[in-house]
Amino acid sequence: MIPRECRRLAEVDFPIAEVSRHSAREKSIRHGHPSTLHLWWARRPL
Repeated sequence: MIPRECRRLAEVDFPIAEVSRHSAREKSIRHGHPSTLHLWWARRPL
C-alpha cells in the first residue's frame, strides 16, 4: 500500500495552472471554426 505522504508523478509534474489557462481561453472563444461553436465533451477532429 502507498503511504499518504507519497505524491504521484501527476500531482508533482502536471502543469495544472497552464492547462487551466489554456482551457479557459479555449472555452471563451466562440467564433470562427464550426468546432468552436459548441462545447463538446470529448475533443474530436472534424
